[in-house]
Amino acid sequence: ILDEVAKVMRENATMEIRIEGHTDSDGAATVNLALSKARADSVKGYLGRSAIQPARMRAVGLGETSPLGENRTPEGKSINRRVEFHITKD
Repeated sequence: ILDEVAKVMRENATMEIRIEGHTDSDGAATVNLALSKARADSVKGYLGRSAIQPARMRAVGLGETSPLGENRTPEGKSINRRVEFHITKD
């Protein structure tokens, strides 16, 4: 998936993105916030090593604040541990 994102960004030289890291609700909220930021930073680093200029990307950690699934089930927790990409400039 990351290679595909890098390819699209290389093909669209003015595109800018926000990379959002998310977690489930296990653990302390402050730890999850740091973990989600580290997750987004890791993706940004990978894309940077794939010839995408860091200035075209913004990495943010949202912790457990935006769940997609129920944090009471293993399946829901798995869905909540994710990275999302949002185009901020075409």
